[in-house]
Amino acid sequence: MLIRTSILFLLPTLANAWTFTPSPICTLDHAEPGVAVKLTYDHATKVYAIAVDLLP
Repeated sequence: MLIRTSILFLLPTLANAWTFTPSPICTLDHAEPGVAVKLTYDHATKVYAIAVDLLP
């Protein structure tokens, strides 16, 4: 359920605003005033992680 909620949260954002790095772990980064988001996927463990940092 958390992944579905996270996807719905991220869908309205512009895809071209994200930074992608494919290795060693796939990572998507996005930052804007007030928030920074990082989505990672590890191929070895098949684990997704999302971190949302609220900035002052």
